[in-house]
Amino acid sequence: MGLAKRVLLIGWAGADWSMVHPLLDAGDMPCLEGLVNTGSIGRIATLQPGVGPLVWSSIATGVRPARHGVTGYLRRKGDAATPMSGGDRTAPAFWDICSAAGLTTHIVNWPTYPAEPACGAFVSHLFTRSSGHLAEPWSDLPRGVTPGLEDVLAPLRIDPRELGPAELLPFVPRADRVDQECDPGLAILAGRLADAASAHAMATALLDSDWQVAAVVYDLIDRLGHAFMRFHPPKGQVTQRSFDLYRGVMTQAYRFCDQMLGRLLQLAGEDMHVMLFSDHGLRSAQGRPARQSTGRGDTQWHSPFGLLAIRGPGIHADRWVWGGNLLDICPTVLHLLGMPTEGLDGRVLEDALETPPSAAVPSRLVTTDPQRRLDPLNVREADALRQWLVDDGYAREETLQSKHAAQMADDACAFNLAQSHLQFGDYATALRLLLDCHRRRPEVAAYAITAARCHAALGDLDAAQRLVESVIEHDAPSWLGDRLRGQLLAAEGQLELALERLLLSESVEPRQAGVNAEIGTIYDRLGRTDEARRAFHKELRVHSNDATALRGLGKLSLAEGDNDAALEWLLSSASSQEVCPETHYLLAKTLKEMGRLLDALRAVEKALRQAPTYAEAIELSYILAEHCAK
Repeated sequence: MGLAKRVLLIGWAGADWSMVHPLLDAGDMPCLEGLVNTGSIGRIATLQPGVGPLVWSSIATGVRPARHGVTGYLRRKGDAATPMSGGDRTAPAFWDICSAAGLTTHIVNWPTYPAEPACGAFVSHLFTRSSGHLAEPWSDLPRGVTPGLEDVLAPLRIDPRELGPAELLPFVPRADRVDQECDPGLAILAGRLADAASAHAMATALLDSDWQVAAVVYDLIDRLGHAFMRFHPPKGQVTQRSFDLYRGVMTQAYRFCDQMLGRLLQLAGEDMHVMLFSDHGLRSAQGRPARQSTGRGDTQWHSPFGLLAIRGPGIHADRWVWGGNLLDICPTVLHLLGMPTEGLDGRVLEDALETPPSAAVPSRLVTTDPQRRLDPLNVREADALRQWLVDDGYAREETLQSKHAAQMADDACAFNLAQSHLQFGDYATALRLLLDCHRRRPEVAAYAITAARCHAALGDLDAAQRLVESVIEHDAPSWLGDRLRGQLLAAEGQLELALERLLLSESVEPRQAGVNAEIGTIYDRLGRTDEARRAFHKELRVHSNDATALRGLGKLSLAEGDNDAALEWLLSSASSQEVCPETHYLLAKTLKEMGRLLDALRAVEKALRQAPTYAEAIELSYILAEHCAK
């Protein structure tokens, strides 16, 4: 494969294909359309939980939080809580590896602080941010940018007060009707638009020279989305006046990002690898949460898939990339640069490559410990980061000031880590963390419910039952009690009783995620396939990426002999939930029926890696291995 050995990585935080496709069809995103038409695209699964520092550290390092050490927004420091920073990361990021190899590397607007050593330039997201204060429009944090570059880049920052009608009217054509005394919408828009323009100005200045690796993050879509997506058509639970004023903000945000993408592509040239991704999507239509919140910490607005587009030498044109997640960004970048990827939790996105990666590359990954290279946050820096967490909705002031702040930070990090283990099927490790949290704070339902889920997955239904009852005793709403009991009854094989409970729960709270998928699964087990299909589709109308519903429809299609439909449903399910042996087993059966025996063998081998004692998969693997050997 003719690798360009140069990579431009672009992050569009919060971008979602559901918003992009209509704009592409209308010709409103020509720059992205060019990227899509000349390369490979796909959906990329986010990481759980959707905690920013955890997710972006995983993107940068290619390893899970248990290895890179950044597990939340705050950590304990004595009897208080202090913000986590880049100094808490214990695994090398791709820029550490590239810099150690002598590659000129520019990182712009990456959500971390402080700016890190790089063989090039590093610009923290806090350096591009306006403060919102008239007297001091910019933060004076001392380590926001690579030493020596502040005087060069600071003049490129744009004050929100510089934006006028020419900049704002494309977003809010009726801006003159906004009562700015009581409606902060225009001020929010101007601030976030100015920050994005500042980051773009710095990126284009740095990229207008020789370099090998660059990463630029634009968070405009995410930041505007949390404030304005509720006004995006179709009209939801907002006033008609607000809907009329702000209905076009999100569409224009995508158009503006496309314009900035065009300039970056122009600077990159044709011979460079370009990878565009988003860390998650944002719900834009029926899946929008009923409760309104503008804080970026409200992950109810997040959808579990971001977008992915990649082009360059050796990259397939017009190819769909299946099954990727954010851990795969770092190893793919390193591979495109000709560097080894051994030891990372993520994998190279092989579907995009014309030539699969060779396993024979000798390992020379650096083992730099960033914690030893970055001084701890001083008092002023810690205070500034706390304020940023509050301003962006990631933390509450009363939580930071609580006498229990340190313990709450410990519990939050442990719960985050447990959810990360759960995403990849490590129920035992997750359970240990969750039980510790539950012992300290038995009143927190999420700890008990998630621990019960782990007990059930590990086969200890009695322990799961005890935890469920403890939740119900703490005045849980009736729909939650019915659902938890229904799940346990299903695990015990009491399907009719389980169905009764789940239907009752769904009738009281129909928007709860996953309940119709569980109902459909029970209908399927009872042989009531038409009702199962209706329940699965009902789930997908509200939660379009539910892995259980997608898998259920794939299983039904396979049973009916519709292999093409089964394959599509099951691949979508595998993309949504990579760790699920049943999905990969069903994929193997489908591929076998289609005569794709080698692909079927790979799928069943994946099922067995996740569940080595899976009897049906073992039997199928023997059959497929025998056929493939002939």
